This record gives sequence, C-alpha cells and structure tokens, in this order.
Amino acid sequence: MKSLVINATMLNEQSGGLGVYIRELLCGLESRTFPFDIKVVVDKNFSKIDSYLPVNINSKYFADRIIKEVFLWPSLIRKYQWDYFHSPMSYYPSSVHIPSLVTIHDLCCFHYAAGYSLLRAKYLQKMISSSAKRAEKIIAISEFTKQDLINTCKVPASKIKVVHNGINSKEFQKIYSDADKVLIRKRYSLPENYILMIGHLEPRKNYIRLLQSFKILKQKYDIKESLVIVGRENWKFQPIYDTLQELKLEKEVYFTSFVHQGDLAAIYQDAKVFVNASLFEGFGLTPLEAMAAGIPVAVSNATSHPEIVNDSGIYFDPYDPEDIARAIFVLLNDSDLQKKLVKNGYKNIKRFEWHQCCNSTFDLYEEIIV
Repeated sequence: MKSLVINATMLNEQSGGLGVYIRELLCGLESRTFPFDIKVVVDKNFSKIDSYLPVNINSKYFADRIIKEVFLWPSLIRKYQWDYFHSPMSYYPSSVHIPSLVTIHDLCCFHYAAGYSLLRAKYLQKMISSSAKRAEKIIAISEFTKQDLINTCKVPASKIKVVHNGINSKEFQKIYSDADKVLIRKRYSLPENYILMIGHLEPRKNYIRLLQSFKILKQKYDIKESLVIVGRENWKFQPIYDTLQELKLEKEVYFTSFVHQGDLAAIYQDAKVFVNASLFEGFGLTPLEAMAAGIPVAVSNATSHPEIVNDSGIYFDPYDPEDIARAIFVLLNDSDLQKKLVKNGYKNIKRFEWHQCCNSTFDLYEEIIV
C-alpha cells in the first residue's frame, strides 16, 4: 500500500496561524478513511498522540534546524519507505526526492525581506521558490497567494489549487460567566475597555504604525480605550517597545505575549473593536476569529484582507497612521456600522469551514496518490 507522510514538526503551543492550520488538518484525518497509509511526524516535544512519530528537529537556532531538516528527512524516508510527502509549512528540504505536495501560506519573505534576518530571508526565498518548482502540486491558502506565486515564483496556474483556511466559529462563541471573564482579565492584567490586535511581534504586523495611530486616537480624538496586543516576540520586535516609550504610551498599551487557547475567545469578546494593521497576510485568521466572536473589525486594505474580510470590515491604509486612527475612531463611535459589520461577519465566516479545507486537501492527496 502506498504511503504519505505529513511534516507537522512546526506544531507547538505557540506556532500561531501555521499551528492552527496543522492542528485542524490532523484533526480532519480522524474523520476520513484513505486507500493509502498516512504517517504524521511531529517534534518530540509535541508527541501527544501515540500514532505520531516524534523526532528531534526543532531548535532555538534557525541554522541548526536547517541542518537537521536536510539530513533527517532522507533518513526517515529510507527507513519507513514513504512514497509521498506533504509539507504544510511553505517549503520542504531539497534532500526530499519523493513526490511532494506543499501548502504555501504567503511570500512575505520576498516582499518584506527587511523584516527578517538576512539568513532567514535568503533561505526562505530560496526554499519556497525551489519547493514551488519541485512540488507535484501546491496548495495556496488564498487567491492572493496563488497570484503571488504565479507572478513572483513563475509557477504555472495549473499546478496551484486554492484551499482557504477555515475558522472554528464555536470556539470563539464560547459563553463565559462574568466571573470567568474577570478572572481572565486579571490573569493577563488587562483593562476593561480596549482595542485589540493579535499577531506575533514582528515588522510585517505593522505595530509601530498602529502605536502611532493609537497616539493620534488619544491626542486628537481623546478616546478612553486602551490597546491590547496579543502575540509572542518573534523577531525584530525591539523597535516596537522603543516606539512605545518614545510615544509615552506605556500605561495605555498592554502586551500579553502568549495566551492560552481557552482564554483567547474571552479576550476577543471583551474587545470594543478588533484591528489588524498587518502589511502582508497570505490569509489572515484573526479577523475571522473576531467576526466569530461578534466583534467589529477594522483591517488594512493590503494583500489578502479584501478577499477574506470582504464586506465585513472597515478598511484603512496601513502605511498611514492618520488613516488607521480615522478608521478605528469611526468604528468605535458608529453603533449602526458596528451592528452591520458584525452581521456581515457572521455571514462571511460561513465561507470558511475547516471541514471544507480538510476535504479539499485530502481530495488532492487522493488525486496525487491513487
């Protein structure tokens, strides 16, 4: 019987949107039978299911992980005689020579290389481009990413299938008691009234301009809300803290770092508005999560946001702090607009179901293998 291996080694408690994608894909495996074997490989620190194969691959040093990847996969493929390979993480090592499928989330490293270390940017550019050319098929998580692959990596459109991510709506509609919400606010030292943004602390998330716009909101519009930023420190995050001090916003902005998944919905639900000021998103799960939680959304008019958010958010120019401030202020003070966007949001999220994402992905497995 033929076999396929899924590289889930990036899965961990703090792996952000990529982690959500991998986790939902693995959950979907349980509800479908296949005419071939599937093996899931995870990092040894995340071996929670006996049928998964744990390996020692993750490292706090990027170069160390690169070396491990190059030598580990050929060894495992020879040992277990796998026939096909799926990488959900935008690239796979050139040392993998069996037919492969790769899910490519975005090409941020090509367009915002300055947001990465030089080594990481060059490596990701080389590996994503190479993987896109070598793969049997490519899953792009949005039409935007598909077009970017065609234009940037010169990949033929016939090789790419668009499979949107999903949203687990019920997870963000969980009902909390007032006591539980108070407890969660205390756990993360959160204020009662706040604007919310969620995303790793890194340059493409555009936190510096968001902070500048928040200063405008305080000075020009005299808003009372605080700003809450949920996300772990990823890379090149120190300028965010420097800007915070320069603008003297230390008492108005709250950083939570990592938040437990069970607490996240409550943090969404307590927000007055949700904002995503990102300069580049291949998909963008967080606006959909906010919609599921019933929170009005303001997003940048960049990259995939118009495709995913559609008519369920108010848009702004992410390069213009004045425009960001304007959009947030309008949303905070227009109750009719809030109701309209929340209603549209509930309708919009129905376009994105994880079971649809999983089934489309598994159909592609069968197309390649059977």
